[in-house]
Amino acid sequence: MNSKQFFGMYWALYLIIMFVTFSNSKSFIQAGIIMVLVIFISEVDHRYGFYKGSKKAKSK
Repeated sequence: MNSKQFFGMYWALYLIIMFVTFSNSKSFIQAGIIMVLVIFISEVDHRYGFYKGSKKAKSK
């Protein structure tokens, strides 16, 4: 999995979360908190590679 697919997957997840958030409530604060959480999770996952590690483990 190259970095562009990896990045695109997180953007798709982010857009889905934003859509759900705005359809449920018009709270920009809640949307901002979710955005920060998604960015933080993607950064940690990209740095330490939990997702990549689980993919490698499944392929064996």
